Amino acid sequence: MTKTTGGAVEYSDSSTQAEQLKTIGSKLSHEREARSMSLAAVATKTYIPLRLLTAIEAGRLDLLPEPVFVQGFIRRYADTLGLDGTALSKEFAIESPVLSYEAEPLLLEPVEVTSKPSKRPLWLYAIGGAIGLGAAILVIASLVNQPKKTEPPVSKPLTTNGTASQTAASQATAPKTPLSSVSPSANVKPVAVKLNVTDESWVQVTVDGKVAFEGTLQKGTQQAWGGEKQVLISAGNAGGVLVSYNNGVAKPLGAPGKVVEEVKFPSTP
Repeated sequence: MTKTTGGAVEYSDSSTQAEQLKTIGSKLSHEREARSMSLAAVATKTYIPLRLLTAIEAGRLDLLPEPVFVQGFIRRYADTLGLDGTALSKEFAIESPVLSYEAEPLLLEPVEVTSKPSKRPLWLYAIGGAIGLGAAILVIASLVNQPKKTEPPVSKPLTTNGTASQTAASQATAPKTPLSSVSPSANVKPVAVKLNVTDESWVQVTVDGKVAFEGTLQKGTQQAWGGEKQVLISAGNAGGVLVSYNNGVAKPLGAPGKVVEEVKFPSTP
């Protein structure tokens, strides 16, 4: 949440996660400065982008990915400073607490229902019944007198030494080509990268120096990107992202749960 004060834009978030992140970020910043270590040096050792480290220290929850990845960044950052990264990362809650409410009983007052006798004359019901019976007889008569449709004879293909029948059988048993969920334009580029997500993961794709995608991909997602020089891929759950480079064998970016940053395809532009 942002607010404007005297022409300047300030960030404000009073959620539980935001308050936890501010406390943790302040502690990490203090410990880093006590060790005379620059934020760029931390980024080099942890492989966490500098902009994400800056957001953690500033408590900017709006500039960070999913909470599960933020918890992993905190753990690696703290371990690099010689702190207990596992304990510190647990101080940042992944899920927001759910408030429970106790429902109050609803008291209903009894309502007296009285039925009034119908004042419609009986001859109206007799006329309505006769009209309905006549309509039903007309429908039945139209169905009985309807002429039957004759289906045209099915022509069988002529066979010459079994050639036509073999061709029809091969066409009937030929497998259908499955629809591809990846973009065909990616294959026409010199650098073609295909992603097959086997487990939910945060992914960032940079094509020729520009960020083409950044977000969380669900299990079963297939995507492809193509570039002229180089494609860089970062993932929060490297073991859940299989990558195929130029139609090669798909391989995972790393171990399950591990965060990898800017894996290059090809390794040299």
